[in-house]
Amino acid sequence: MSETLSSFSELSQFEIDPASVQLLGYGYCDKKHVVVLGRVDPDGHGAVTVGMLHPGDQQLVDSLRGYLRRPVQPVQLNAWEIGRALDIGYGKLDPTADPGRLVLPDDASLDYAPDNPAPALTMQLLARALALGARQIHIERYADDVDVRLRIDGGLHPIGSPLSPANVGAVVGYLAALARLPEGEPGPRQGLIRATVGDEAGGRAVDLHLAVLPGPYGDDATLHVTQTQPQPRPLEAMGLSGPQLSSLRARLDAAQGLVVIGAASGHGRTTMLYSILSSLDARRRKVMTVEPVMEIDIPKIPQRTPAEGTTLAQLVRASLDHAPDVLAVGDVSDAESAASVGVALQRGVLVLAVVESADAVGAVSTLRRLGLTDDELADHLVAVVSPRLLPRLCPACRTAAPDDSRAAAAARAGHPVQGFTAPGCEACGGRGHDGRVGVHELLTPDAAFREKLAAGASAPVLRQVGGSEQTVVQLALQLANAGEVDLATVAGLPGAADHFSASTQAPR
Repeated sequence: MSETLSSFSELSQFEIDPASVQLLGYGYCDKKHVVVLGRVDPDGHGAVTVGMLHPGDQQLVDSLRGYLRRPVQPVQLNAWEIGRALDIGYGKLDPTADPGRLVLPDDASLDYAPDNPAPALTMQLLARALALGARQIHIERYADDVDVRLRIDGGLHPIGSPLSPANVGAVVGYLAALARLPEGEPGPRQGLIRATVGDEAGGRAVDLHLAVLPGPYGDDATLHVTQTQPQPRPLEAMGLSGPQLSSLRARLDAAQGLVVIGAASGHGRTTMLYSILSSLDARRRKVMTVEPVMEIDIPKIPQRTPAEGTTLAQLVRASLDHAPDVLAVGDVSDAESAASVGVALQRGVLVLAVVESADAVGAVSTLRRLGLTDDELADHLVAVVSPRLLPRLCPACRTAAPDDSRAAAAARAGHPVQGFTAPGCEACGGRGHDGRVGVHELLTPDAAFREKLAAGASAPVLRQVGGSEQTVVQLALQLANAGEVDLATVAGLPGAADHFSASTQAPR
């Protein structure tokens, strides 16, 4: 029987029979990107259908014919389809599971066997990282080494792993396939892997935001971990103080203006956005969102993500034709998206804008840098809410640090505080930290703040003018005094220098 190529094929067209899949070894199939499809009659002589990444590779087809001792019918599948068929055929994946969601075990030890296939190794690595509480997973390639580092409680921790220059390419490729990244495209790429840890029905849902960056030794990969929730957290459960909550609610009732959610990646800015959205009365006002990724479906609020070939800014402008009262923009990160926010403000819409920043005043600086003018910000800014998650000292090994030099510096600057430290113990895995604790700064600009902002005042000047009931630094100092965080963490926050120095020289 002649060997021909199918014009179109996809995995759903074929039966996945474990006995047939296992006619070829997992390691060989994973390395060559091939998988046996359909049910093979062990006593028959007909052609065996084999899914291949490169069905035109005649040398590989000839090798398969030799291994199987049968004619081979090659069909085109992509890398994700081949990996999924292999995992089902070898019992690593439930064929009834959601094909768009990766199912990970609660915990997994790492298999250091040299022939450990990329799909299994990837699953083990992800499961291990999540079991350790990682918020980020960094896979970094060098000339003769591979590093895996996990960001846990704000700190970066290297871990031992079976990744090597020999297998890291297959692992990063498998991650890219899971995230459905386009094959063969050069340059940085981003995608999303939805996963469930534990049993699919009752397990913990997480989103893994994959970023791939080419380098001299191949692609590096970073995964940002977010815990998915079936519904937003109530605004009153977000950790805001009573006065902050009342003040924010009052400003969300404004007919128009700009409310900014400003925080660093991984510090809860998207969680805060969804909490704010869920607090709005969507029956009385038309509320719409434009988001890079819709993480939670909020009833009665139209939520939109850009289609391929459409930018977030274009979708913002298109949404204005639907006359929203409130428009949330889930990622203002370039001049085009900032300009679209400016257009929405001119239309008299209440805009909720998410930006990257270290604190509330930093969010104003971000919008300035992206092109919003000082006059626009002074005229339209209603509030800035800035969540910040700080590494919490381990309560099991936390002790007072009476000789902390930072405590002495804070006292000289008029901010007496008790320092604490945690050397690390079995309970915290030797890290000295156990989870994170949130602080929330709410900036509500008054006339003095607006005047300075319109005049082009710098960020240090704006921090001195105030506008926040309590700054991130002031809130963090309270946590430090209670032994929740260490003073080294507080000293690294924006604007902290004035709280650890006796200098009274005013910034310019």
